Amino acid sequence: MNLSRVLDITQDIKDSLIKIVYCNDFDFAVNLGILAGKREFLHYDVWLKERIKKVGTPFVQAFIKYINEQIIIPCKEFMIQGGFAHKQLSPEDLETIDKAREIILERSHLSKERLCMTMEHLENPANF
Repeated sequence: MNLSRVLDITQDIKDSLIKIVYCNDFDFAVNLGILAGKREFLHYDVWLKERIKKVGTPFVQAFIKYINEQIIIPCKEFMIQGGFAHKQLSPEDLETIDKAREIILERSHLSKERLCMTMEHLENPANF
């Protein structure tokens, strides 16, 4: 069963989403929480701050793992496979790279704004 279907099922079962995104399977909770935030089924900002504050390192590590696997590695692979890693980039190359980054972000279910907010929370958890 895919994550989108799991999220759809949580909408049919009262209060199940909150229980799942607050569970101790942090990898799963991060994946589901991000998707739920994108679909506006979850107050993403509140959930993220609370989990960082209450759980700390294990949750942060799961989130960093997600960002690495869903954003950083795909971006690196695109740059290497496209031959962009070791050459002077033209304006067309930069446009292609920007489009690829947008696609990678869309697949990760994080917008630029939400990714920036997430990074701020991960970088300075004491400020929130």
